[in-house]
Amino acid sequence: MGVWTRCWCKLLADQLIYWRYPEDEDAVGVAPIGRVDLRHVVAPWAVEAPRKICVRANTIYMRSLIAVNPKWLLDGEKSSASSILLHASSDYKWLEQRHLICADTWSEMESWLKLINKSLEVIQRWMPEHFACLARYDSKLVFSELVSANVASRLKLQANSSNQTSDSPP
Repeated sequence: MGVWTRCWCKLLADQLIYWRYPEDEDAVGVAPIGRVDLRHVVAPWAVEAPRKICVRANTIYMRSLIAVNPKWLLDGEKSSASSILLHASSDYKWLEQRHLICADTWSEMESWLKLINKSLEVIQRWMPEHFACLARYDSKLVFSELVSANVASRLKLQANSSNQTSDSPP
């Protein structure tokens, strides 16, 4: 099992945002260290992580689909280290990102599952065509291609910087 990083999470509309420490949420100049865009989560939405994916108790599992430029992945730095959370489709046009979020207790996990799935339900009602399109793509794709850990890190940095820009006031 890999190293886990403890984070402070906040569910805000269509985003699950996380910081390193609870006090960072309100600190001036401290940006979140990451976020999960719930608009890209596909079935089965948020569930307790299957044992074959994560043996750690109280872990939530979600999958996101992300459209990418195939050239970006194919030209990515090749290394022996591959990401355990990202896999590419055989045409390198889509990434499957796995999200693993561990709660301290079973009851906390259950509460988070209810809240996240309620948010996903509301988002799906507002964007039914979008979620139907994601489901169609997901049913046809096989995510078997490994993505290097370096490319995965760059993708995360790119996503975080674009989210920070869009969150800035005009």
